[in-house]
Amino acid sequence: MAKRALYSPNLSAGFSRADLEAMAANWLLDQEIREVSKNTIATRRLLLEKLVWHLRREGCAVCDTAALRGFLAYLRTAHEEPGGRWGNPHRKQPLRPRSLQTYFVHLKSFFAFAKAEGALEGDPMATLKPAIARADQVRPYTPAE
Repeated sequence: MAKRALYSPNLSAGFSRADLEAMAANWLLDQEIREVSKNTIATRRLLLEKLVWHLRREGCAVCDTAALRGFLAYLRTAHEEPGGRWGNPHRKQPLRPRSLQTYFVHLKSFFAFAKAEGALEGDPMATLKPAIARADQVRPYTPAE
C-alpha cells in the first residue's frame, strides 16, 4: 500500500497577499454597486484588513486553506496572547462563537466571489468548517447572589 501525503497545498486555491488585497478591493466595490448596507461593507473591509494583518504577522506569502485555518485559529485563541488580539492588550476577551461564525461566513462569501470572477480555480474555504454557534448559556444565580 503506497503512502500518501497528508496535506498537499493547492496554490490555485489561494492568493498572494497582493492579489488578495486587489481582489478584496474589487469585492468591496462590487458590494457598493449592489447596494449592500454600509455597515456590512465596513465589516467586510475590516475583516479583510485583519486577514491581511494576520498574513503579514505570520509571514504567509499565500492565503490558502492552511493560512485561513491559521487565521480562524488565531481568532479563537489570540485573546490568550500577551499582547492580546490584534496586538491590543485590551482585547483579552475570547470571541463569542457567533462572532467566529460571522468571520467564517464573510470569508466564505469573499472566496466564492473570487472563484466566480475566475480569479481562483479552487475554493480555499471548501474544506473548512464553521465554528459551532450554540446559544449563550445563562449562568444561574448562586445562593449568595
